[in-house]
Amino acid sequence: MCINKDFAGLILPAFLLAVFFTACNSTGQMEMQHDHDMEETPGMMEEVGLTKTQIENIGLTYTAITAQKIRSTVKLTGRVELPPSGKAIASSNLHGKVGAVHVMAGTHIQKGHKLFTIENLEVIDWQQELKMKEADLEYLEKELARQKELSDEEIAPLKSYENAKAKLKQQQASVEALRAKLAAVGIQPDSKIQSTFSVLAPMSGIVQHLLVSSGQFIDASTPLAEIINNHHLHLHLVAYGSDVSYLAKDQVLNFFVQSRPDEILQAKIWWINALVDEDNNSYDVHAEIISDHTNLSAGEFVEARVINQEQVVNSVPLAAVSIDKGLYYVFVKEDEHDDEVHYRKVQVITGETDLGFVEIKPIDPLPEIGDSVIVNQGSFFLMAESKKGEEGAGHEH
Repeated sequence: MCINKDFAGLILPAFLLAVFFTACNSTGQMEMQHDHDMEETPGMMEEVGLTKTQIENIGLTYTAITAQKIRSTVKLTGRVELPPSGKAIASSNLHGKVGAVHVMAGTHIQKGHKLFTIENLEVIDWQQELKMKEADLEYLEKELARQKELSDEEIAPLKSYENAKAKLKQQQASVEALRAKLAAVGIQPDSKIQSTFSVLAPMSGIVQHLLVSSGQFIDASTPLAEIINNHHLHLHLVAYGSDVSYLAKDQVLNFFVQSRPDEILQAKIWWINALVDEDNNSYDVHAEIISDHTNLSAGEFVEARVINQEQVVNSVPLAAVSIDKGLYYVFVKEDEHDDEVHYRKVQVITGETDLGFVEIKPIDPLPEIGDSVIVNQGSFFLMAESKKGEEGAGHEH
């Protein structure tokens, strides 16, 4: 067949161009297929293999998905707080020198217990003046009786009787004032004259701090000791957002001090602030501690839980759930190959936790309830093994 040379000149370049594009298209499809395969092979392995020796060494155990009664709770945080009525400052009503300290920090005391002895020579003058006025008072009482008798017999004018009566009242007021001054500094008016007086405990409680020492000069405004009464301790908690709608007065809550999470105590809500803190959408909640709280101290951080409702949900022990980058996983036993057991990593959504169990909602299929093929102890080790796949050094299945 005869082909025109001009036509042949057009066919050859077109053919070569078609071959070029076909090759490029094939290469592109291969590259796209390669990229797709890479996307289907996750960096973190979905399956992990362990030898039976590894399983034995790490003490791996299995559990099952069970239907548990899980109680949802309202969670609150706050502090142990001491109101003003639970704290007192011991001080002197008169200046002087601290002669003796009769207690130590941490001492349990009752109201009226002697705390300090204070020396002041001024109280000698008060006592001396009181005894002199009491002697004058005794004379004026007799004088009043005599003037009354003379007035009744019209031997002396009534005015003399009235003057004696006024002097008696004035002296009585002076005596009462001196007695009150001495009583205010702890000196019995009828006691022997002394140069010291005592500072007594204004309330029962524990001596929290001693603020002065023996030999120190003090003023009437000087604080001497701080006393607290732990019976007045209560909880100052914070509830956030809609959680406050689940709270009510007289509701019992469980709480623990963050430094002692195993010691569960109870308190009863007695006040919920109706006003919201607009900065963080929170409400103040105050609760009375009803458990023995002798070991609690003001200022300790606490966490509290109020049981809201109880429902039956699918759950596993807390140890069976592992976390990585904010996501939750369980490991399911799959199959065995010779000396190796394979485990599939399944992402789950967790719900409420209670009594060592956590609610789980699967994203991928999970075994039926009762099948003991969920890894319990050892899930942390499996998570670590699965992460080796990020470096391409994991198990290939």
